[in-house]
Amino acid sequence: MRPKLPKTISAWQLMSFLPPGAADITSELHFTRTRRMPNITRPDQLLIKVKAASLNPVDSLLVYGYGSSSFNLLRRFTSNYGCFGLPDATTAENADFPFTPGRDFSGQIVDIGSEVALSNLNRQNKLIIGTNVAGATWPFLSTTGSGSLAEYIVCPADYVAPLPSNVSFISAAALGYAGLTAWSALVDAGGIDPVSKSSSSTCSILITGATGGVGFIAAQLAKLWGWKVHVTCPSDKKALDLMNVLQVDEIFPHPSNIQTTMKYDLILDCIRPDYLNTTTSFTTLSSSSSSSSNTHLKQYNLIDHLLPQLPSMLIYLNTSSNRTRYIMLNPPLLYLNDYYGPFIGSGIAYSQLLYSNIAALFSNNNVYNTNLNKIRWVFFKPNNKVLNYLLNLVSNKQLIIPVDTVYQFNHVPDAFHRLYTKGKRGKLVIEVNN
Repeated sequence: MRPKLPKTISAWQLMSFLPPGAADITSELHFTRTRRMPNITRPDQLLIKVKAASLNPVDSLLVYGYGSSSFNLLRRFTSNYGCFGLPDATTAENADFPFTPGRDFSGQIVDIGSEVALSNLNRQNKLIIGTNVAGATWPFLSTTGSGSLAEYIVCPADYVAPLPSNVSFISAAALGYAGLTAWSALVDAGGIDPVSKSSSSTCSILITGATGGVGFIAAQLAKLWGWKVHVTCPSDKKALDLMNVLQVDEIFPHPSNIQTTMKYDLILDCIRPDYLNTTTSFTTLSSSSSSSSNTHLKQYNLIDHLLPQLPSMLIYLNTSSNRTRYIMLNPPLLYLNDYYGPFIGSGIAYSQLLYSNIAALFSNNNVYNTNLNKIRWVFFKPNNKVLNYLLNLVSNKQLIIPVDTVYQFNHVPDAFHRLYTKGKRGKLVIEVNN
């Protein structure tokens, strides 16, 4: 039975992006009690009452407009073709605002679309009203009722998985975005087969920045799948204690150099590049002013962006094998699209990737290696089957999701301030509906 639902809900939202370098998130991020209740507009959608949500490092950039050029184009394109749960291209789904932050969520289903009701007949884990679920949504859906810092959200059923009875809303809300990105990095981009462990014992992986959500989960998954796992992390005691929980094979505290002659089969680089920070102006070249806010970008020109950008950790990759991969968690695609526009920016970004792979081909004078796809990018991708797998690992105590701090819904600005500070050792979770 469908519960009685309010006409308006509480949510956190922005009506414009923060200017570069702005330190006060509350200058644009505001709490409202009059946000219109999101509606199910497609038969494959769910309406979910949010119990908990979490923040990810990407949220610290999205509120400054990072990716907005790409996301606006994606909303227009996918709504025309009925993808990703967007209803049509003629409504406000094409707009950037109101922007509700938050990718991860856990909560309870309060309404379902007709297609979901039919699919439940053949579904083992039925998604019915009252089912507790966890999920994560695309960043570009934050203006379509899918930002998780709200009392209710709407999203496709394929984005969620039922919550095991012994997994809390807090833990589940901390899992989705980071966990699914870690899976994409290891399996989709890295080529790891989670099922076959026949050759895993001879394979090695280096994960940089493993105290972050993606790196921390990826290290556990790789270890679970039989790989030899080495990680880098900050040198403070809290970081080292957290890494010891992983029981990995080697920990390299940075910023000291990695003291090893080992060559890895897979490197997952989770460290954010310097140009992605809150002082960067995420605006296109055509709309950029001559103000000082754009000086960071103007020290680079088109030639600089077209040159091969070899990752610093590439020297530790076993480039003699065609099967090895270097996975970049923070590729330049969205950044370049923001600066040059989505078409020119994408061309520059993919040219840079191709040139970097060509340069990597000859980095060790190994002319017999013909793999031009060694350096790869990774992006988040919703997948309910993978999310169900990860939730079961959490339920079976095989996967740990560290939580740094839990905030109440009215303290979201405090959570953002914590997101911008150093020394976080776990996810930042917000309780939405107690």
